[in-house]
Amino acid sequence: MKILGALAIAITICCVWDAGQTAYSEIRIFTAEELARGLKENPSASFVLRGDIKLPPDWASPSFSGVFDGGGYTITGATNGLFSYMENATVRNLVLVASEINSFTYSHGEPTAGILAGTAVNSTIENITATNSRISVDTLFAGSGAVGGLLGKGTGLYISGIHLSNMQIDAGLIRAVGGLAGSLESSTVKNVTLAGADITAKARATGGLIGYAHNSNFTECAVEISQIAGIHFAGGFVGFVDESGIFANNYSVANVNGAIMGGFVAKSRGKATDKKIPHAIRFENCRAWGNVYASMKMVWKLQDCEKPYNLAGGFVGVSSYTVVKDCFSGANVTAKLGDAGGFAGWLTDRSQIENTRAKGNVTATQGAAGGFVGKISGSSRIESSHAAGLVQGCTNVGGFAGMISSDGAPNTISGCVTTSRAVSGRENVRRFAGLLLHDGVNGCYSYLGMVVIVDGKLTHVTPSGFGADGADMRDCSGIYFN
Repeated sequence: MKILGALAIAITICCVWDAGQTAYSEIRIFTAEELARGLKENPSASFVLRGDIKLPPDWASPSFSGVFDGGGYTITGATNGLFSYMENATVRNLVLVASEINSFTYSHGEPTAGILAGTAVNSTIENITATNSRISVDTLFAGSGAVGGLLGKGTGLYISGIHLSNMQIDAGLIRAVGGLAGSLESSTVKNVTLAGADITAKARATGGLIGYAHNSNFTECAVEISQIAGIHFAGGFVGFVDESGIFANNYSVANVNGAIMGGFVAKSRGKATDKKIPHAIRFENCRAWGNVYASMKMVWKLQDCEKPYNLAGGFVGVSSYTVVKDCFSGANVTAKLGDAGGFAGWLTDRSQIENTRAKGNVTATQGAAGGFVGKISGSSRIESSHAAGLVQGCTNVGGFAGMISSDGAPNTISGCVTTSRAVSGRENVRRFAGLLLHDGVNGCYSYLGMVVIVDGKLTHVTPSGFGADGADMRDCSGIYFN
């Protein structure tokens, strides 16, 4: 009878045979109590959820290194995240509802928080749906930790088929914050959607999907979010991309506010390890819509001086060693203290943009403004691209580029067009490029009917070929206006 009693445990262990007739054990879970006991006794086992469960308010998030198959069932009320730490784990086919995390860290360290796990390493996460989540995390020590809607921090992950909705994240002095994950390294992310989220953070890097991405790739992902508010780097899709990464067939719709801003990515910093192949970060067929409003300020060191500064781009705030192809920005862009561009705020360090469009209006109240790029420098190149928004700036204002720098390296803009109807500013206001310090504009055109306003006065533009005003574009058939 003792043996029979021992077998009648709440956690049911069954023998399952695969196609090769190899037996393995899985633990079937019907209640929260069974899950807690099973994870405590054997955190590396295979678990299968067999019904919806609600976790207790004092759920002690365990570490996990096994396989968890949710079977399509729902776990409600993961108050501290389902797991604290995952390594060599697989989690799939699970629905998470009404998860809530509230924490404040008083000690040194890196606080990590996410409704699935705070930290995940060398793991697979597939087919997860999460809705109605609330996360509030802060720390006494600035610039540490990672907070995300699903994961705080991840390394070596494969993530696919994730659907997140109705999420609110409020993070304090955290290093990285994102709707899916705060920080990801050496990971692959596919087919992720995020809809109906509000993210507010005092983080170094804040993004609609990812705060900080290092050597990671993203494909077929979509972000539709009401607000992203950060104090440093903030982007509609990703805050900061570092060293390498491929972003293909993704889009974001977001209202973004911060200091260094991008409708899709705030900062893209590739690593030039090989002069022949310097572009380790690539964006292909990605889209950004919404509003980018750089009202926050950071301290910008310039020689011996420090001054408040911000920067905004409809797609990317600042880009170095990066390639962008076949992308689009429909975001309206405003920078209160610095430069702004309809697609890029500042393009530098041999970055390249090809066959790309910017449609949003651009305003830079105290800096340079361009319908496509605020400033281009560092042997960068733009080809076969188009700007269409209205442009308003202070100094160095152009329908396509605000300023083309002469920093000892040639910068090239070729085969590009601006169909902006009006550009205005106080000085250096031209149809194509406000300030052209290096003659790298070739085969570019400006709309013949563009209105140019300098210091409040309508200015007559005398076409001067392919330079700062661009050649006249008389036939605009097939080209859209804003």
